Amino acid sequence: RISLASPSMLQSLLPLKDFGEEEFISLLLLKFEVAGNGAHGLFFQKLWALFLLSLYPPCNLTSCSNIVLGKSNSIFQKFLYVLSNVDNSLATNVLSYEVCGEEEETVDICAENYEALLQEQRMKDIVFVASFQESVSAIMNRLPTELGGQKYEQFLGIVGSDMLRQLEQALTIN
Repeated sequence: RISLASPSMLQSLLPLKDFGEEEFISLLLLKFEVAGNGAHGLFFQKLWALFLLSLYPPCNLTSCSNIVLGKSNSIFQKFLYVLSNVDNSLATNVLSYEVCGEEEETVDICAENYEALLQEQRMKDIVFVASFQESVSAIMNRLPTELGGQKYEQFLGIVGSDMLRQLEQALTIN
């Protein structure tokens, strides 16, 4: 969430020279896969997908951007999954936490106050309020300019026309 709110902070927080950029991107792809488990899986997958998206040019971490561009086919598959599963009318399909059972202490709060508090917290969360569709569209529109002719052609070769067509279709449907 920090990197999404302030992308320049990422460079100071992550000592990627010790870890390796390729390993870092592979870790993010694995985090996306693992995040799909549980009631809030899609919400966390959206978080990791937004993080991967933030590493596309113009990113301060050029070495990460190059690796992300090289792995774009598998990354775009993740983007397609999120685009096809997130309910845009809700911004995300996050389920609220509910405590069940008689042994739990209960706080006497009316449903309206609880919903107001929940909505206030949601509106502060960048993952909840960010439109994944708009974020992907913005990056896709900037890539030709950011990469330049030859590098953009290499990128298109990596991704493939079928993947780009699927992504464009998902962006227009949503």
